[in-house]
Amino acid sequence: MAPATSKLYLYAEHLGLIPPQRCESGTEPVTSFMRAAPYPHVDETHLREDQIVADPLSDELQTLWMGTARKNREVFQQIFKVVPTDTVRNWEQYKVCANEDRHHTWI
Repeated sequence: MAPATSKLYLYAEHLGLIPPQRCESGTEPVTSFMRAAPYPHVDETHLREDQIVADPLSDELQTLWMGTARKNREVFQQIFKVVPTDTVRNWEQYKVCANEDRHHTWI
């Protein structure tokens, strides 16, 4: 697999465009991506996922990239209650955010 193809594959994988390859029972078929060198990977650049990440400046990829980042930030904020954050812009919002953390029951 060419370096550019590897980069596109990783890019698509990190954006959630490629489902994970689970090997839980040991009976799943082995794909080319599960094999180490010197076995070549199958060229999958014709797939829709690769077309999305092929142009990093496309509107479609920028929308996906920003949406993924926004969702990741929201989940991270809900779990860890980090401040400073761009969602807390004044003292009233800070008090609400800090108060939510005190009322959370940790197991």
